Amino acid sequence: MNAISWKKAVEFYRKLIRKMICFLRERQWKAAAVMFGTMLLEPLHAIKAGFATPLGWRKRFNFYQFNPGSVTSEQAQKRPILLIHGNYHNQSAWLDFAKKLAATNFGLGPIYTINLPSGEITNNDYDCLDEKINSIKGQYCHYGYGDTKIDIVGHSRGAYLAQMAIKNILGLSNYIGKLIKIGSILDKENFDLIRRQNPVLINHIYEIRGLKDCIECGKSLLPQRQRLDVDSGHLGLLYLSKTHEQIIEWLLL
Repeated sequence: MNAISWKKAVEFYRKLIRKMICFLRERQWKAAAVMFGTMLLEPLHAIKAGFATPLGWRKRFNFYQFNPGSVTSEQAQKRPILLIHGNYHNQSAWLDFAKKLAATNFGLGPIYTINLPSGEITNNDYDCLDEKINSIKGQYCHYGYGDTKIDIVGHSRGAYLAQMAIKNILGLSNYIGKLIKIGSILDKENFDLIRRQNPVLINHIYEIRGLKDCIECGKSLLPQRQRLDVDSGHLGLLYLSKTHEQIIEWLLL
């Protein structure tokens, strides 16, 4: 099989999987759509995520200095960063990003992760998020920085949860600074709603979209400087160096 024929075969395969994902989503079988699409379109990333998952259930997830028990006065002068994983995943989703951060000193603030349930977003998710935010703010209050904003980086469901929090659910929007969404795109309805509620806030939302993403395939409405398209699938966005570098660049703004 020559290169052109192979490319056509791969594209045909991807189109077939996309149709199956659409079929499952139309029937509200979202979990099946995510699992089916990920396993068939990104098997290597799915296997990698599977092997790392047990690490994410550890009581103390402090790899590469994540989730510090306390912060220093110097750290408290920098914004904390909260990483929120996607559906059917846990905080181990951020291990590759952690390695990137550990390799170079970027001067970012303390970094935290959280484990959330899977499935549809419920009040339990907001309770967990509220508890985590209060825990972080408690560390900062010790130095008089209790009003500091928290930058959030979310993948897929985690990004959507943070987006919902921005819309003043439980008042969590008061604590959020930048929101970097990976594999999650603001639709026009929510884009217009956030822009009406807080026009300034829309300038602090960023999006990274995978060109081969069959789970979230919408087009970003944000200006060019606040978005990035990369050659990746939905799960692969977590492991791509280009994704990591762009997240860091936006966090440092």
